Amino acid sequence: MKNRQSPIRVVKLTLAGLFIALGVIIPFFAGHAVGIPGTILLPMHIPVLMAGLLLGWPYGLVVGLLAPVLSSFLTGMPPMWPMLPLMICELMAYGFFTGLLRKKAKLPLYVSLPAAMVVGRLVGAVVLVFVGMAQPNITSIATVATGILLTGLPGIAIQLAFIPLLVDLVEKAFVKTGIQLERAAPAQTQTDKGFEALREKNMLEENQDAIDRAIRAIESGVCGCVLIKHNTIIYQGRGKGVAPLLELVGSEEGCQKLKGALVVDRIIGKAAAMLLVLGKGKYAYGLTMSKSGADYLQAHDVEIKSHRCVDVISDRTGRGICPMERSVMEIDDPGMGYQKIQETLEKLRSQVS
Repeated sequence: MKNRQSPIRVVKLTLAGLFIALGVIIPFFAGHAVGIPGTILLPMHIPVLMAGLLLGWPYGLVVGLLAPVLSSFLTGMPPMWPMLPLMICELMAYGFFTGLLRKKAKLPLYVSLPAAMVVGRLVGAVVLVFVGMAQPNITSIATVATGILLTGLPGIAIQLAFIPLLVDLVEKAFVKTGIQLERAAPAQTQTDKGFEALREKNMLEENQDAIDRAIRAIESGVCGCVLIKHNTIIYQGRGKGVAPLLELVGSEEGCQKLKGALVVDRIIGKAAAMLLVLGKGKYAYGLTMSKSGADYLQAHDVEIKSHRCVDVISDRTGRGICPMERSVMEIDDPGMGYQKIQETLEKLRSQVS
């Protein structure tokens, strides 16, 4: 029997081929049809960065290698020497680090993109030094590097402004068509399920005293959110809704508390779930939990338990969906969710005042 490639792999290979083609076509069109030099708009960077962000580091690395090589052979851009080695190394770094940071390290899109762009520039600077050593007629490496950076500022601004929007649009389009860019978790065997149930039971048993105290505190109105580590309550959030989790995620000290913690909350919807995932919480215990919140937490390997599971979290009138839930309904990236939750909370506060 022939070994068939998985549908996810086929989709990723197809997209990688598309990004390689765009890496040749866009610079050619910008240079010849529009007349704008590639050093200004940096058009080849865009498909490489998107490949890493959407497909992961192996695909980003390959797109970063093949796009400049094919473009050089087919269109003469970039020139074989000295620009081609410089662009190969820089673009491979972009594709590798965007995929590594976003897909492997699970960092937000708005962190992965600029961080990878900085690393790629540093790699390019190192290669430029070696090119300068191999080509003594380059009078000043520093002058050349500064010139390249300043000339490319418009392209850098375009990348930071539009790539996150393009990535978000592509991912939403695939979600709507039912095609996944990520490999689904393998089906659990009975042994796997047994170990998972045992691990969950042990964690609950080890922290049961603290959980009971947390539930009593929440039900009595003392607080709305509690963090537990090693059967000890380490934090009580007294704000309403997602405010305590939002405050924790917004500071380095709060993130340290939340990381690896068992979180007991009055209500856990998708908005609270995204903040919990962003802060790397380990376990979510909701007195009330929405189905979308539960699904999001489980998709990000956070163990869950709830007293009551509902389809959606209602607003305070009970006649509509909670505005926080509505604001992140179409968002999957926790970093983007954090930004949207902040914007929604500020808007609600301004309406009250």
